[in-house]
Amino acid sequence: MILYDKFEKKKYLALVSPAPKNEMDTIDCQLGITTSGSERSIVVTPDYPNCKQAITSYRVLNRGHGNFEKSVGLVEIQPVTGRKHQIRCIMSHIGGKDLFFVIIIFWVIFPVEFSL
Repeated sequence: MILYDKFEKKKYLALVSPAPKNEMDTIDCQLGITTSGSERSIVVTPDYPNCKQAITSYRVLNRGHGNFEKSVGLVEIQPVTGRKHQIRCIMSHIGGKDLFFVIIIFWVIFPVEFSL
């Protein structure tokens, strides 16, 4: 029988453009809410008011070919913390001003097996 652990890990697949330069990495940063205009989550410095730590690991599974080699990548993303808009914020942060899009395809839960 398989029982699901309360703290099971979620992994997401996403198409991102441009593809991350590193094949895999863990990003540890601070997320905060903008105070001007419409509220949205952004990567901030640790001294930003009410910021929260956000940790996300990613691995590039596949890159585009030919003209698309650097412009698009299929990425497996695993948030360690659970912050609002964490995946979008961190992928935008590592993509810098060149980020065009992040499309979450689906998420997968890996169950923990227990023998009874």
